[in-house]
Amino acid sequence: EVPELQHASGEDGRRLPIALLPADQVHRIHHLLAHGKAIVSERSADPRLDEVYEKRGAVFFASEESLVADVLALLEDSNTRLRLEQNSLGLAQELAWDTERLETGMKLATTTR
Repeated sequence: EVPELQHASGEDGRRLPIALLPADQVHRIHHLLAHGKAIVSERSADPRLDEVYEKRGAVFFASEESLVADVLALLEDSNTRLRLEQNSLGLAQELAWDTERLETGMKLATTTR
């Protein structure tokens, strides 16, 4: 199953792909973390992973109702976007050394498909 993709554009011309996935999905965002991207997401089926991402400030969690507004606000707020990008890259670097958490996340991602 391929998720539906939509795009949101900010005033600076950046385009953000928005993947609309079923609520039982876990995050599959390690590639975005590794590239230092600002991530806005709904909560996943794994509250432990959500907690890791949230505590490190690497992911901004939004509700389905506020997702579009939150993405548009982030596109206009370069300071918050930069902070998310730095935090996501930092967490990716930490996870590269902590293979247990990374392996757990990958196992969850492959078993919930």
